[in-house]
Amino acid sequence: MHFVTPELAVGARTDAEDATALAAHGIQAVLSLAPITRPAGIARHLSMDVKDRVALPAAALREAVNFLRSQAQLGRRALVHCEMGVSRSPSIAAGYMHEVYGLSIDKAVDQIRQKHPAADPHPVLLASIRDHYREISGPVVDLSGNENPLGPSVLAMEAIRGAVTQLHRYPDKDATALREKLAAQLGVTPEQIVLGNGSCELIDHLMRVCLAAGDEALLTTPTFPAYCSSIARSGGSTTLVPMPGGAYSVEHILSSVTPHTKLVVIATPHNPTGAILSARELDQLVKGLPERVWLLVDEAYRDYVPPSELAEALPLIAAGRKVVVLRSLSKVYGLAGLRIGYGVAPVDMAKALDVERQHYNTSSLAQIAAAAALDDADHVARTYANNRAGLEMLQRGLTELDVQFLPSWANFILVRSPADIVERLQRLGVEVKPMARYGAPGHFRVSVGLPEENARFLEALQQALEESAATNNQTAFA
Repeated sequence: MHFVTPELAVGARTDAEDATALAAHGIQAVLSLAPITRPAGIARHLSMDVKDRVALPAAALREAVNFLRSQAQLGRRALVHCEMGVSRSPSIAAGYMHEVYGLSIDKAVDQIRQKHPAADPHPVLLASIRDHYREISGPVVDLSGNENPLGPSVLAMEAIRGAVTQLHRYPDKDATALREKLAAQLGVTPEQIVLGNGSCELIDHLMRVCLAAGDEALLTTPTFPAYCSSIARSGGSTTLVPMPGGAYSVEHILSSVTPHTKLVVIATPHNPTGAILSARELDQLVKGLPERVWLLVDEAYRDYVPPSELAEALPLIAAGRKVVVLRSLSKVYGLAGLRIGYGVAPVDMAKALDVERQHYNTSSLAQIAAAAALDDADHVARTYANNRAGLEMLQRGLTELDVQFLPSWANFILVRSPADIVERLQRLGVEVKPMARYGAPGHFRVSVGLPEENARFLEALQQALEESAATNNQTAFA
């Protein structure tokens, strides 16, 4: 057998039937493309009827790759084998490497042959695999919106289906059940919870409460444009504080505070850089702000951060600090289309924010879905795992392409690129977000998608970069 990745080996029937060799190589899962009985000592065994020299059905490829990926996620080494280990098993391995590592099919085959020189996947088999990935990607892969590629919480969808017969009723204008559930989970009182039609509505309310003509808010740049537009509507002014190398500088923020500063806004993780504020930095910031200044901590992307790296802002509210924390159910819970977010604040501020909102600002379906989604730990765990693997895949692929980017803690990456790359990617069927409006011209933001979507992006980016370089060279010699 030959390991084509650290967790995946390719081999023949004889390799799969050699229990001693399987144990010696730490193989715990076997995917058989030629029929054998389950090998001794193997935790998981999947046997499939995959024929050589013919097109591979899409369903068979999905089943095979999903099996190998699931075993890898469980920390198991796997062997995929066919009769001789020459055509079918290398073909399946190429599909796996395309999805998980972002390699093109041709590059994956080349890498397999480096490890296993006898590998010779049949052209018809490979062609069907290429066609499959083109087809499932569809005409457009949209990685521009920081949406959850796994879709909405299953529990949320079930709750919605059970509530549609009551659509003729107005929602609870105070969202009492949802506020009580959030309060219990967060260890605060329901009076400290305020709900919005997405967290953007709450941003708008907070600016109106904190700012008037002559007041200023501090934002780090680049920044989420909704902050700026809300500040402008409030009559206040915006002061932008640079982020050296895309990271927070608490010293720069504190030194930018003036007698007119009434609000400081941070997002952790930050959109679009993906940076986070450490617990030490958050404590330094809060202690360094004047008593009159409110601090908004926008935590829309916090669920993508490993718990060991999280700075907890809620205890600052309990300690009497002028802190407002915003969170979103659009991201990890997959409820972007329902527009619901929430804030936690001192009681007096929560009441002031509540005065700003309209009655029935959150729909009955949004309230019901949000309450159900909060119990969907499985969906959160799968989303987190997909995102961590996707971040690694994208960052590894960007590094191999020698493209500059900022390492991210969120579900997106800020990428530096030539000005024409976003348009070229669009023509190749991949949507990303240009960052000029965020204060980062010459950059785009790419969201983490499904493995095959990430692979499609990396392939398209490589092609776009090659096309851009060729065009620029032609212009230079014109």
